[in-house]
Amino acid sequence: MNRLMKRFLSTICLVAFSACLAFAQTNTVKHTVERGETLASIAKRYATTEEKLIELNPNAAQFVYVGMELIIPNVQKREQTSERIVHTYSSNTANYYSEEALLQTRDKEYNASDFTFYGISYLAPFDNADKGYYMIGGEFFSDRGWGGDLQLGFNYGLVDKDYAGCAFLLGPAYGYAYNNVLISASLDFIGTYSSAGKSAKTGTNAKGEEYSYLGTDSKFNWGIALMPKAVIKLGRVMPWLGVNVQWAKGADKLSLGFQVGIGFDF
Repeated sequence: MNRLMKRFLSTICLVAFSACLAFAQTNTVKHTVERGETLASIAKRYATTEEKLIELNPNAAQFVYVGMELIIPNVQKREQTSERIVHTYSSNTANYYSEEALLQTRDKEYNASDFTFYGISYLAPFDNADKGYYMIGGEFFSDRGWGGDLQLGFNYGLVDKDYAGCAFLLGPAYGYAYNNVLISASLDFIGTYSSAGKSAKTGTNAKGEEYSYLGTDSKFNWGIALMPKAVIKLGRVMPWLGVNVQWAKGADKLSLGFQVGIGFDF
């Protein structure tokens, strides 16, 4: 009788242990780390703590990397507390969105690296808004916000061809992301190479004879510009608007300008 009772109790314990194990497995899910995510942001997203994530994923104690798979605890409980019930009412019926659709509408957390873009823009001073530069280039940022700005531009077709030229901007940048908006600022070195009009010049032909002609003068100039801007992320498209305060070599005062553009996340 005692032997039969022991077997019965052992069977009950084994079944209970298996049930607990199965319950624990159904309350976990795998998450693949994406670009820009940190252990803290993942814990916040799933309403858990970094300590619990490390407990299930010891390799994540030091760092996480893109493509790394993490085991997330208490999925069922998280989904129940994080889901939002959305009702849309018509005159006769009420439509209920599914839990899957609701989870897809969850706000995504962005950091500065999500706002790295390449695109086109228009740069001009306020006092000569129609005589600016068409620019191509972009900005790049790390997860911590530090990055850089690189742009090239031309003003052919915007000014007289005798004064047309090109420009480039290069400098460090820093950005801060809040939801899907980035506020950034760059300190750029600006270089311009353009024609300076025409003037009378003299030359010598093959016979050694001097002659006069009307030639084009060119010049290189440089300056420094502080360029804050605001970028809005709409999927992979990022329209942005900025202003600039520029000092140019030989200028007796600062100039104010603007830049408007659209970037793309490739």
